[in-house]
Amino acid sequence: MAVGIILLLTSCAQTTLNTATPVSAVVDVCIENATAADVLAHSRSTFKEGSASYLDSDVFRQLRSTALDHGYRNDQPNTFTVNFARKGSKRAEVTMATDPHFTHVVLSNEVALANGHGSFRLGNFVPRHTYYYKVTDGKHLLASGAIQTTGQLRMIRIDNSWNIRDLGGWKGWGGNAVRYEWIYRGGSLGGQDMNHQTYFLPTADIDELHRLGIRAHLDLRAEPGQGAWPTDEKINAYTLGYTPLRDAEFANITTDFALYDATANTAAVDDVAWVIQQVRKGNPVYFHCRTGADRTGVVGMTLLTLLGCDEQPSASGGNQVAIDYELTSLGMDEQGTIAYNTTGIHPYYYSNRYANTIATSSYNYFRTLRSLQPDNIALTDMQQRSYYYLNRFFLDNDVPGASRASISKEDLDWFINFMLGITDHSGQLLPGHTTRFVGPEWGVVRMEDKR
Repeated sequence: MAVGIILLLTSCAQTTLNTATPVSAVVDVCIENATAADVLAHSRSTFKEGSASYLDSDVFRQLRSTALDHGYRNDQPNTFTVNFARKGSKRAEVTMATDPHFTHVVLSNEVALANGHGSFRLGNFVPRHTYYYKVTDGKHLLASGAIQTTGQLRMIRIDNSWNIRDLGGWKGWGGNAVRYEWIYRGGSLGGQDMNHQTYFLPTADIDELHRLGIRAHLDLRAEPGQGAWPTDEKINAYTLGYTPLRDAEFANITTDFALYDATANTAAVDDVAWVIQQVRKGNPVYFHCRTGADRTGVVGMTLLTLLGCDEQPSASGGNQVAIDYELTSLGMDEQGTIAYNTTGIHPYYYSNRYANTIATSSYNYFRTLRSLQPDNIALTDMQQRSYYYLNRFFLDNDVPGASRASISKEDLDWFINFMLGITDHSGQLLPGHTTRFVGPEWGVVRMEDKR
């Protein structure tokens, strides 16, 4: 391919550009793998009792079962592979930036060449961004080009974890899109299980988490004997307290599966409050349980409903919060455990978390919020119910053993406006916006806080 040719590609398959000679290329890459893109395009799933899940459709089943045959994992995004070559070169530097002058570098990696040939896979792109890359051996330009990303769903590739995705991209209050790069949800980042088997992320995965900018880490698991766990029950999950992100703020707040009871003092309020506080401090945050399904799903549901995503239909006409939870099944097996892990990949099995009885408690939590009508306050939609739950529920109601767990109206209003791109981090309106979200008048501004 001659220097200076512009190459335009549009694909939701894995993309590889052969650049044996230097190339100026612009490649349009859909970051959504084919299975995930199909769910987003066709799922009309909702939280209504007895509603069917798109994951039971024949089209989904076929895509899911043949994913690895087509070079991708169902729970990971499409990537972009750059191939390069130069006779006599042994090492090369791959650099990616968000501007053509490489002022804002977002990745820099050294790659070994074998017999003068090498390759590098770029990924974990933010949708609707342009990235510029170049490969040099110190003296020569081996490859160059640009990547324009399309798609909505931002899954994250961490090879030794699973079910990781950015909470951004969904439509919230006023039709505004949730910001990317601030809140990540997913599976375990390692540690020791109850059988004392250790599992730690390799350095490359940890480096990628750092590259993503994650500065806060919330583990939603508790030890046996706490909350809903019988004292003699062994849990098949990595124990709390371990984080590979040693320079990030770390917390373990919830009491495990009691998280599912929206009327219990040990439910999601403190966890969601911590996420909001970290974002306000300027720390992108990652929260997870073991598989990134149910406990993680409860916190994700609460955040999305707080941002008004329940009221905005998906592009396919389904419920956005239901579909986000449905996507969790792309990383599960039939027993509700991890389909992709260090002990083997099981691509032909999956657990429909949407329909599976394992997930009943997660949906009961959501339905509890949907039925909230306390204190003679007219809660008109799920956004207000989530707002009330976080701001006033334990403050105003006689819940046995309840603390005053809550988060202020000021923090909630700031979070909604910032995460929907209405204001910047300082709270100033951004260009193109004239109206900011103002929380309901019954919201409590200041209160005792025992988080």
